[in-house]
Amino acid sequence: MRKLLTILMMMGLFTATSSHAQEWYQPRETGKPDLVKLGVGYMHIIDKDEDEELAGVAEYHWGHSYALGISPFVAGQVAVDGSAWAGLGIKRDFFFGDNFIFTPSVAPGLYRQGGGMDLGGAFEIRTGLELGYQFPTKGRASLELTHLSNAGLYDDNPGAETLTVNYYFPVSF
Repeated sequence: MRKLLTILMMMGLFTATSSHAQEWYQPRETGKPDLVKLGVGYMHIIDKDEDEELAGVAEYHWGHSYALGISPFVAGQVAVDGSAWAGLGIKRDFFFGDNFIFTPSVAPGLYRQGGGMDLGGAFEIRTGLELGYQFPTKGRASLELTHLSNAGLYDDNPGAETLTVNYYFPVSF
């Protein structure tokens, strides 16, 4: 089930970006603010063998985008069981109308088990699908499902899913 979820999330990311292949090169967008994202939710929402753990997410998203509208971000996630993950990633915002946003993302990073689930090793890749609403102030509210997995690099690859509610704060320096 986890492998299927990972495959579907990756297909969503690549399908979404390949449908805009005619925009292969686009210069940096201007006028979009950088965003700080804070979220709270539960880890292990699909795994029946693990107890759900409260988790917090903090991310920084750069406002400009590059080829295919892809933007970089840095992210961290901590659960109350002491497990933590941090990584660098890319994402693509797809707007529906002026306010609704669908955002697939992928971010490789490092995982610390703490008192949490053994995910097989320190290198873990987080894939995510997010649905959100952007306010006129450029702040956003969203619901996101992420999957943390080592993509089979280690013998053990149980993966972990997290569901979070997020808010993005626009920032400018």
